[in-house]
Amino acid sequence: MNWFFIAILAPIFWSANTHFDKFILSKYGKGRGVGSVFLFSTFFSLFFAAAIFVLKHTEIILYSNSQNFFLFLIPGFLNAFGLYFYLKSLKTEESSVVVALFQLSPVFAYFLGYIFLGEVLTLVQIFASVAILIGAGILSFDIEKVEGKVLIKWEMICFILLSALFFAFNDVLFKKFTIYGGSFAVSLFWQHFGIFIIGISFFLFLKNFREDFFSLIKMNRIKIFLLNGFSEFFYVLGNLISNFATLLAPVALILVVNTYQTVFTFIIGISLTLFFPHIITEKISSRHLLQRMLAIVIILIGSYFLYLD
Repeated sequence: MNWFFIAILAPIFWSANTHFDKFILSKYGKGRGVGSVFLFSTFFSLFFAAAIFVLKHTEIILYSNSQNFFLFLIPGFLNAFGLYFYLKSLKTEESSVVVALFQLSPVFAYFLGYIFLGEVLTLVQIFASVAILIGAGILSFDIEKVEGKVLIKWEMICFILLSALFFAFNDVLFKKFTIYGGSFAVSLFWQHFGIFIIGISFFLFLKNFREDFFSLIKMNRIKIFLLNGFSEFFYVLGNLISNFATLLAPVALILVVNTYQTVFTFIIGISLTLFFPHIITEKISSRHLLQRMLAIVIILIGSYFLYLD
């Protein structure tokens, strides 16, 4: 299963990106929304799209025309909105919890992949995916008790559901348009150009996003650009690998493999909390560790069966 070893590289890079974003939002985003980080991310896509065009301009011009122009942009639009809701959830919740709940993407990808690509999973693959989703579900509960009740963070869960849906739809359409309408480089170019279009639209028409963006730049220009630059490098690299992996196996399976981001994010988060608490702080009480370890074990068991199939 060569696709498995390619796909598993993406969550490693995304885990680093998640902690960069969480650090930026926590340290420099206090009292602000997610507009600044969102705009940095979407604007960075323009540089990536430009680099692809320089390397593959002949191929891009050959496969791009007035008929498929808008279709090629749709995955980028979906990706941008998925990023927005992901950042909204990350603003109010710890990295490891957000990433774990984000593993609901394979559920959406399973149905969307069947509808748009005719992809069907085996019973073992379905069983493994369900196990992974159960593990993710365990982390949707806040074990801190208020008035004797366990809190369910409905707003955060809604943000994650929307993000997971948009990202899953992005992957399915990216694969469909790449296979039937163009090439990997062409789809990648227009996807990132579409992300930039959403970003510049938010910048032009949403005042609070502009204010967040300029305020963050004024605070510490060099440091902010460096932090966002590293963050977006990891994010884009993870996207590139994941997009390529979807061409080698059903989209739902690739997104299931992406659940390893939960493990990587958890390990990085705990390590930073223990050795660099001024950078990232996660809850590491025995109750929280037990909850997350149980969820991760279930996720890994599901992933193991997925790999064996």
